[in-house]
Amino acid sequence: MMHKKFLFVLFLVFFLQETVCGADNGSVKIPLSLWEQLQSEIRSVKQDERPTLKFSTMRRSVRGEFRKGLFRGNLVTEIEVSDVRGHLRIPLLDSTASLGKVMVNGEETSLLREAKMYTLGVNEPDIYIADVEFFLGREQDRFERKLRFNLPEAGVTNISVLVPEREIEAKLPNGVFVSESKTDDGTLLEGYLDATGILDLSWTRRVTHSAAETARTEVRLNTLCTVQEAIVSGLSVFDVDVLEGETDRIDIRLPKEIEVISVEGDAVLQWRISPGEESSLAVLLRYLVKDHTRVKVNFQFPADEAKPIAIKMPMPDKSELMSGTIGIQGPAGLDIKLEKVETAKKLALRDLPPDLTNLTPNPLLYAFSFDNIPEIRLTVKRHEELQMVSTLIDDLQASTVVIQDGTEITKMKMRIRNNSRQYLRMELLENARLTHSLIDGRPVRPPVPLLPEQASVIPETFLGR
Repeated sequence: MMHKKFLFVLFLVFFLQETVCGADNGSVKIPLSLWEQLQSEIRSVKQDERPTLKFSTMRRSVRGEFRKGLFRGNLVTEIEVSDVRGHLRIPLLDSTASLGKVMVNGEETSLLREAKMYTLGVNEPDIYIADVEFFLGREQDRFERKLRFNLPEAGVTNISVLVPEREIEAKLPNGVFVSESKTDDGTLLEGYLDATGILDLSWTRRVTHSAAETARTEVRLNTLCTVQEAIVSGLSVFDVDVLEGETDRIDIRLPKEIEVISVEGDAVLQWRISPGEESSLAVLLRYLVKDHTRVKVNFQFPADEAKPIAIKMPMPDKSELMSGTIGIQGPAGLDIKLEKVETAKKLALRDLPPDLTNLTPNPLLYAFSFDNIPEIRLTVKRHEELQMVSTLIDDLQASTVVIQDGTEITKMKMRIRNNSRQYLRMELLENARLTHSLIDGRPVRPPVPLLPEQASVIPETFLGR
């Protein structure tokens, strides 16, 4: 349509030129309708020459900090608006974000959420600089090492993100990193996004097992020891409170002969044992801890019943403030006695803390509190075996009737508990004869003795249970 308009205008211009050139006095006469049509076509061509691109992004940058699952960022966008017909809305930021202060050309304003983007409204051509404070995610103790949100398609976007971990490997599929620098708070990642505007940042921790930075912590330790015939198994629960600084590692001392079976906890990434005269357990955490975390250590060590058993358990690092409790339990077949207690206080049953009693459904034999390494020794012996009674008679009722010929008929009813046998042996009186028997109302026929002299003995009456 545009080409047809241009051809028509050129044709009229060419016609007018030919007419003018052919006239002697430099004037020409054309119909009024033709002149009005010519003017209309010229005006329409001028209107179509207006630019179709109403605005363009000149530069854009995102800077912020990601900590405990919450990203606090600032978006700065410089936009040139070249044409406005009425009111124009310009997309700026992903609508999943929460907005803080919004400044445009130094004045505070607001953005409108439309579909998947926050948009800025303008009414006239100009250069606009928008500075938007925004938040993504929510603060929590645990978080995924991932940050993703969308910006409108535009040119290259400069990004600068501070993540709260060191020794990391970062990935940015829709962009490139130009620098990774360690700071006191973590790692500063700087780079650029491509024209898609998709920020999809993720990182993983590079495991080094290096000692953690200095942090002052307080540890509450609750330990449960279960004494068995040849082994003592235990569970130690470390509640670590960070008083100053932050840490991504917990160091635990291990006495000799202790074998660590497993280490558990929401923040536990992995663990390893460093050998030595006094071995240590290094627990590496998934993220930097600034407040509280819990670590559970399952362990065991050998025990000799012939000798006193010294109770051992994992202990916090020497530099940490520490307090705790220990409970001891054992099976009913063992006689466990307390031989020696030092640097620990024996607790009465009414004084047992819930954090300790919640570790087992069984009753505790002994419990102690301590604020230093406790010294506890036990003696263990097996109880003598008791021979169990095989049959117990809870109730017995008997009645005898004498008939005319002098014969005595006796009826006996018993309620019986058998512990180790499925039959009952009974001895009848001399010259007595068994006529019939019932078990739980059902008739049974007990075995008859083979020898005449045993006629008064019923060797096996099966109870059926």
